[in-house]
Amino acid sequence: MDCRPRKPLYGYGVMKIVAPFLFSVAFVALIGCQSVERRSLVGDWKLSKQDSPEVVMVLNADQSFHVDVHGDKDIEIEGRYRAASGEITFINEKGSDEIASDPAPGEYMYKVAGETLEFAKISDPLERRAKFLSMPWTRVTGK
Repeated sequence: MDCRPRKPLYGYGVMKIVAPFLFSVAFVALIGCQSVERRSLVGDWKLSKQDSPEVVMVLNADQSFHVDVHGDKDIEIEGRYRAASGEITFINEKGSDEIASDPAPGEYMYKVAGETLEFAKISDPLERRAKFLSMPWTRVTGK
C-alpha cells in the first residue's frame, strides 16, 4: 500500500497559470473601460442652445482641450482635462483674457448619451465656464 499523499488532479501548478491569466483579463477589462469612457468624450462638441454665442469645444485624446467662443468678443481657451468614472476636471492653461487663462480647476459630473454631452457642476469658481457647461453640447460630425 502506497502511503504517500496523492497530488490533487488540479494542483497548485494549474493555479500558478490560471491566477495570473485571470488577473490579466480583469486588468485589461478595467483599462479598456477607462479608454472607452475617454473615447466617448474625445471629439468636437458644439453648444446646443440657440440663443447662446457659437461655442465649439475640442476634447483631444491626449487630455488637452481647446474652446472657441464666437460672439461680441471672441474668447479662446486651451487647457487640460482629467476624466474618470463619470467625473471630469478642466484646468485652463492659457486663454485670450484673464478668465480664460485662470487655472482654477472646474469639477463636473458628465454624461454622454448618443451625440449629446451634458455636465453637472460639482465645483467651479469660474462662472463663465460654469455657465457654458450648464448647457447641453452636441457632437460635431462630418469633420
